Amino acid sequence: MLDNIRKYFNFLKVGFFALILFLMTMFSLRFDPDLKDLDDGVYSNYLTSMVTDQDLNIIDQLPEKKRWMVTSNYNHPTLHDHGVSIFWLPSYLYSKILKLLGIKTSYDGQRDYRSAMVISNGFYFLLLIVLALKVFPLIWNRNLEKLELLTLIFSTPLFWYGLIQPSSADVTTSVIPFFLIIIHLYLLRENKSKIMYFYLGALISIGIILKVTLLFYCLLPLHLIYQQYREKVISIKNYLVLFIGAVLPTTLFFTNEHVKYGSLGYSYAGIVGPFNVLWEILLGPSGYITVSPIYLLVIVSGVIYIRKNKNQSLFVVLLLIPIMKILAESYSFQGNADFGGRHLIADTAILALAMPFMITGSKVLRNITFAYCIVHTVLMASSFYTGIAGEDYVWGALYTNPLNSLIEMIPKYNYFITRFIKGFFDNSILELLKLSPLFIFFGLILSMLHGIDLSHQNNIKRLSSGIVLSCLVIYISITALNVLNNKVNVQSLKENGFFEKLVVVDGAEAFYFYDNVSNLLMHKKFLVMRGKEAEASGTDIILNSYYKKVQAQILVDPIGLKKNLESGKVVFPDPFFGTNKSL
Repeated sequence: MLDNIRKYFNFLKVGFFALILFLMTMFSLRFDPDLKDLDDGVYSNYLTSMVTDQDLNIIDQLPEKKRWMVTSNYNHPTLHDHGVSIFWLPSYLYSKILKLLGIKTSYDGQRDYRSAMVISNGFYFLLLIVLALKVFPLIWNRNLEKLELLTLIFSTPLFWYGLIQPSSADVTTSVIPFFLIIIHLYLLRENKSKIMYFYLGALISIGIILKVTLLFYCLLPLHLIYQQYREKVISIKNYLVLFIGAVLPTTLFFTNEHVKYGSLGYSYAGIVGPFNVLWEILLGPSGYITVSPIYLLVIVSGVIYIRKNKNQSLFVVLLLIPIMKILAESYSFQGNADFGGRHLIADTAILALAMPFMITGSKVLRNITFAYCIVHTVLMASSFYTGIAGEDYVWGALYTNPLNSLIEMIPKYNYFITRFIKGFFDNSILELLKLSPLFIFFGLILSMLHGIDLSHQNNIKRLSSGIVLSCLVIYISITALNVLNNKVNVQSLKENGFFEKLVVVDGAEAFYFYDNVSNLLMHKKFLVMRGKEAEASGTDIILNSYYKKVQAQILVDPIGLKKNLESGKVVFPDPFFGTNKSL
């Protein structure tokens, strides 16, 4: 017993992980504090709302100019999922406890709970690395090489959203596929454990709640059924247990959606997709392949590997997942305004497992290729950083020269690095040290997972149990609190006149007005800049049709939105540049 404790909780290893997480957190907080949160900080707002109001209504967490529309239940309509609240809650709760005790937690003058968000993101970044090191040998019977690991991190946008702009749910989402693959491999070897089928179903649903793009991992249980059919070990009872596992978190999710909207539905189902932008997503100025050529390499190498090696149905399924995701995205939004393939970070597990069949002929050529991919993506990051406050990089016809941008950014990088170093001698470091129990807690978890032997089936069973059951307990608690407090908090806000100048709507088009209209307008700008005037005019027809649908869904209109929609003139905060734009 004591030997196991020493193995899992090696104090030097705990200290190492805690120190790395501390340094990552300080780097992210000090590198560029003016860099805006992604998606208007919606994920942080969810957690702030949960720990302050005990509900998932973020309307009172938003700045005034961005809270101008609510649902018929007086909740803020947003298509972004709230599942990240399951995974970031420990950091936010600890910060809340310190705040209740009157202990300041606002590091370097930044807003409350930002440190909690960055610590959470950093933990899942490190967890991803640990899981890559643990899962890789389960399939390839060797360890992940150092260059392969570096390629995994720096030839993709993973390093950017893990360290530079740590404000989205993508890095957190990326750990779920690793656990799904672990459970999937277990069930391929041992098909009699019904509880593992429950865990697989539940974890897929939890993943989808965290980020809808994990929907395509439903291919894993289909692959499992296919394999068991071939081996003639089909069990309807096991598949029923899997289905029950999937239904439980899904029911909780739709309960929260009903509390928000007053009806059942799914947020992303309201996205308008009148154009296909596959080419722009992949090869545009910030296209996935433009920024990270490794994605093209893995698809080409994967196809060659599968054709040469029979009985590789698992890799067929794994490669289909990101391909299907990209095809779906090409119809669901109007271009990529972020750095590279942010949504592909969730598929880091697939990229990690694909490393061995990329450039198999020559080790020297393979190393040179990986090194090029790393350098290329890092240079593209510098280029993106140079033009991050302007439209040209994301929507323009010309590509920025990455090497020139790196030279141009050297003084700025020098300033940012100096800020980081000075952080060790600044009094604000004491604010961060107040969060030391969090660093130690996450260090313990990372140490345990690094020490666990996944070649033993019982260890996989215990790990799966801990992950799934803890997620379910947290999400049940969040749902219960939201159901109990949402209406009470809304009533309190009503009594204080909070909603007097807010538009009340009921309908999918109105709920996702902000996201859909802003995307359509950005697409129109992009078409104009590319000289496609006829297609740009077609956008106006779609917008006018959309406005008419929204008009019919307005219930209360204190600001004259319906009248402005009739004239085609609407003013709301621009989603990318923070200024008021006339539509």
